[in-house]
This record gives sequence, C-alpha cells and structure tokens, in this order.
Amino acid sequence: GIDASVRMAEANSAAGGSSPKSILYDGPSGTEEGDEIAVTVAVDAKLVGRIIGKGGSHIQRYKQQSGANIVLSPSSRGVDIRYADVTGTRDKVHVCLLLIAKGLHENVRKDEPVGTEMKLHMLCPSLSIGYLIGKQGRYVRAMREESKATITITEFKSDPAIQRRMSVLLSGTESTLGKAILLVCKQLSSAKLNLGINLRKTATSFNPAAAKGVRVSLPPTSSAPLHIGGRGGGGQQRRQPD
Repeated sequence: GIDASVRMAEANSAAGGSSPKSILYDGPSGTEEGDEIAVTVAVDAKLVGRIIGKGGSHIQRYKQQSGANIVLSPSSRGVDIRYADVTGTRDKVHVCLLLIAKGLHENVRKDEPVGTEMKLHMLCPSLSIGYLIGKQGRYVRAMREESKATITITEFKSDPAIQRRMSVLLSGTESTLGKAILLVCKQLSSAKLNLGINLRKTATSFNPAAAKGVRVSLPPTSSAPLHIGGRGGGGQQRRQPD
C-alpha cells in the first residue's frame, strides 16, 4: 500500500541512495525547505484517472503522504498527454514520484492485468540533462548500475507545445524504480546547485491552445537512448565529482 511505499522511499533516502564509492551526487542540497526541485511527469491522458482518484482522492493522498505539491495540467481535447508538476524538497519529490508510479501501476480495473514492472515518464529541462547523462554517459550508467532499473533518456518530441525538455523513462520493480527515482532527484539537486538556476522557473508551461487539435502520444519505452555529452556536474568537488 501507500504507507509501505512511503516507508521504503524514506528508507532509501536515509540510506543515502548511492554507494560510498559512487560518482553520483550525494550532498545535502535539495533537502531544505527553501531549496526545492521540480519534476514534471508525463501521463497518458487515458490513465490519468489512476493518479487522480474519485474526487481527487488519490492525488490529495499523495500530497499528504509525501509533503510535495502536485499541479496537474488541465484536460484539453485532442491532447493525449497530461502533465503533473511535482515540487518540493528532494526527498519529498522522491516519495511523491514513487507514489505516482505505484498509482499508475496498481489502480487498474478488475479486468486489467497488473504486471510486475512499474514505469515512470519524467520530463527534465534540457539545461540540466547533462547532470543525468554525464560525460560519455558516465552518470546514467552509474544510476543504472546502482538502481538496477532501466533508464532511457531521449529527446521529448511528442508534444509540440512542450519545448526544451528531455524524456527520462524509468522502469523496474518498486524497489529498483524507487532507487532510480532517488538518484535522478539527487542529480537534479546537483544541477540546480551548480547551474545556479531555480528549476521551478523552468517547469513545463501548459499551453493547451498551442496544442489544440494536435494529437500526441507518449514515446515508446523502447526508444533508443540519446547518447549526448554535456557538463556532468563540474564545479567544486564537494558538489558533484567529475
């Protein structure tokens, strides 16, 4: 249930997420109330009811359980994707994202099968994607190895109304997915710290009018990873090792 997911997410956070010799960011940034991060989740419009619940019961419970804030984009005719902006401290966002992934996986009709694999489709600003990929892919490889989850990073082209975003597709068991979400949140904390930007200001801008009449769909999870370079965290050693 939700309580178990929260406990598992909190245990992952308390454990630090990355291993002692990890090259991934493991500093305190993103843990204070005034140092929030923002992550956008893309959800198939046909499945968004799984995280909303009757009368918004699910989404309200996710907010209460995690302490993060969730803003859902409005429904618009002809658009197949809804967006959920999740903001809060790193640990709160981590818990909230895991709850959303769990809701998408489990809140199905009785006649629908429930598989063992959970999935989450995150959108991140292009400016910070280098902190998830790293030079020659060193960070994304480390996140895959440490979490044991599948992580695929591609350019987001499915919605013409959303620009300068990269898709971060995560899949795995509840345990491996939770670990991957935590590592991604930590890298985004590093990006904010080193770039000196407020990710909330670069959150997805909803523009239903621009997408009116345009049908879009989520990219397949089998899309080939986009192998690009980029600053992988530069700056001071204590913030993000090269």
